[in-house]
Amino acid sequence: MSIAVRVLMIHSGVTMRRMLTEVLDGVPDIDMAGSAPGGRLGVALLSLVNPHVVLLEASPKRMDALGTLAAIRAAAPELPVIMFSPATGTGAAVTLEALNHGADDYVVQPGMHAPGGPIRHLLDEVCPALRRLGAACKTDADRRIDRMLEGLPERHVDASPDAPVGSHGATPPSTRS
Repeated sequence: MSIAVRVLMIHSGVTMRRMLTEVLDGVPDIDMAGSAPGGRLGVALLSLVNPHVVLLEASPKRMDALGTLAAIRAAAPELPVIMFSPATGTGAAVTLEALNHGADDYVVQPGMHAPGGPIRHLLDEVCPALRRLGAACKTDADRRIDRMLEGLPERHVDASPDAPVGSHGATPPSTRS
């Protein structure tokens, strides 16, 4: 057991954000810490979700991807950024430009007709890139916690407010003395 790689996704497409979030929910070592529909909000979320890696859409539809990359670099110069590139000519051009301006890597967004389907593409292409770059960005504190967690049994803790009493170790306020 170790701390999951925390991912912040900046993508204008609600369908892609939902699909990737649902896929990553089933991947125990990757956590979708946050997502944003545009660069301005994505940059604002950096300090709130403290990601290990950013997955940034390389589409020029919304706030300029290169401007978003520059803002990320100004706020967190060492934070890895993976460009999430559409397979189109415009997306590829933006991705190449972003790589020249400090993006760390890129992955191609899955099309609906990707071999094995878009979900298989996300698991085979996106997850390994997130693990590789995200693990490199874990802090010393994250690594210490990883070492402490080694050997502990996997256990799910339900911290939701509607969880049965005692399932997450909290005592309801009405029973405290």
